[in-house]
Amino acid sequence: MGGGAQLIGLRVYRGELRSALVLPWRLWAVSIPCFVVYGLVWPTAIVTSYDHQVFGVSLINYLWPVLTVLFSAWWVPGARLTMRTVLATVA
Repeated sequence: MGGGAQLIGLRVYRGELRSALVLPWRLWAVSIPCFVVYGLVWPTAIVTSYDHQVFGVSLINYLWPVLTVLFSAWWVPGARLTMRTVLATVA
């Protein structure tokens, strides 16, 4: 729902959608293998852990958002990793 609202807002305020739908090649080259690796690691970690529910919730609630923020600051053109972002990620 959030992504759909952003696309509608982009269309209404800027009058175009291309900037949201066309990603630089660097983002495609990194994001697709990362999704594949995470898709393999997550079920493996849950199956091999001693407490499946706690481990799965921890991965989804904490690890995935943190890695998304850190990697997007590194790979998205024009984005910067500031001290505030690091502190918010650690907290």
